[in-house]
Amino acid sequence: MTRRPAILLAVTLAALTLPACGSVDNADPETASFAVAGDHLTIIKESSGNIELYPDDVDEVEVTRWFSGHPGEASWDFAGDELTLATDCGFLSSCDVRYQVAVPQNLAVNLDASNGDVTAADFETALSIRTENGAIAVSDISGELSLNSTSGDQRATDLRSRDVHAQAENGKIELSFKDVPSDVAVTTDNGAIALQVPDQPYAVVSTTDNGAVNNTLNTDKNSPHRIDVTTENGNIELLTD
Repeated sequence: MTRRPAILLAVTLAALTLPACGSVDNADPETASFAVAGDHLTIIKESSGNIELYPDDVDEVEVTRWFSGHPGEASWDFAGDELTLATDCGFLSSCDVRYQVAVPQNLAVNLDASNGDVTAADFETALSIRTENGAIAVSDISGELSLNSTSGDQRATDLRSRDVHAQAENGKIELSFKDVPSDVAVTTDNGAIALQVPDQPYAVVSTTDNGAVNNTLNTDKNSPHRIDVTTENGNIELLTD
C-alpha cells in the first residue's frame, strides 16, 4: 500500500524552520520531506490538531499538513532524529491544522503530542504514542506498542504485537489481538478496560477498585503469556475470540 504524497519541498539540512505566511484558507496541502540517518524517529507535536502516522515505501520522512483559519505561525523543524511540528494561532485568531506523516518502513517511531487525536496503522517496528488530550486509535501493529494518554480513549485493533503497554489517566482502553501476545500491561485511573485475545492459557492479574471484572479467559498462572490489567474506577472485560 502506497499513499505517498507529492513532495513540494525537500529538506536535507540538519535543522530548518519553514514558516507559513498569509491566509491559510487554502485546500491545497503543504508537504515536506526529511532524511533520517538512523532507525528511530521522534515526533514532537507541540500544536493542536490531529495526526496520522503510517509506514510507506519511502526513503525519507514525508509530512503533509492542511490548514484552515489564520495561524500566526506554523513550522516544522528537523534535527538529528527529531521532528517538531508546531502551530501558533495567536491570541485573537483561530485555526485548525491536520498532519499526515509517512515514514520509511524500517523506522521505529516515538510520538509525543499535546492536543489532538492520533491514528496509526501497519507498523512492524516499535511504536510509542503519548498524547495529553486526544484519542488514540491504532490498527495492524506487529512491533512493540506503547500507548499513553492523559485525557482520551485508546483503541487498538488487529494487534500482532508480542508486547503491549497502555496507560491512561482518564479514558477507556480497548485492545484486540490477532496473535497471542506475550506481555500485556494495561492501566487506567478512570475508565473501563476491554481486552480481546486469541484462545490460549494466560497468566492473568486483574484489579479494579470500583467496578466489575468479567474474565472469560483460560487462565494458568504458569503461562508465559502474561496479562496485567488495573483500573481504579471502571469495569474490566477480558474475552477470547
